Amino acid sequence: MSRTVNSELLKIDRRIISRKLLAGELSEKDLTSLLKKLPDVSENVEEIKLPVIIHDRDAHEETLRMVKASGVRRGVFHCFSGDYIMARQCIDLGFYVSAPGVVTFDKSTVLHEVVRHVPLDSILLETDCPYLAPVPFRGRRNEPSFIVHTAKKVAALKGVDWEEVALTAARNTRKLFGIAESAAGHIRAL
Repeated sequence: MSRTVNSELLKIDRRIISRKLLAGELSEKDLTSLLKKLPDVSENVEEIKLPVIIHDRDAHEETLRMVKASGVRRGVFHCFSGDYIMARQCIDLGFYVSAPGVVTFDKSTVLHEVVRHVPLDSILLETDCPYLAPVPFRGRRNEPSFIVHTAKKVAALKGVDWEEVALTAARNTRKLFGIAESAAGHIRAL
């Protein structure tokens, strides 16, 4: 992809992000503009061999439609908030679904069902720092050391040891981002 196209995409992305996305005010016009640029973005992603990280909130159908149309088939639905049907579609498209600290909340029953039914080799764990701290730290600033609580909840929902969840999620993460096993270090029990 040419430098000019990259430069233009960055300008568009910065303008929209700085003015609209962070304020949660993405208009239909902005969405249409981004959709028109998505083929260029997907070409760039394929060229540099990086996964796509998608944060979809309350726009599940539209997001899936954009992903399907883009041709991108490697990435993660970060801070996953959809149902099992959406999770299955994401996985079928080559994406992981990521369980944030929200999975530890009692009222997150839809996410609990997703975690119960999605194969462990399709799940990542995340902190979404500084937000969405897991129980028992709910309401506090989130931090990476809290991820053990997310792993333990996912393990409880799946009926496996939390260490298995942690190791599998770490392997999934290395696979997604192309990190060699030897470069990843070891997970220590917290």
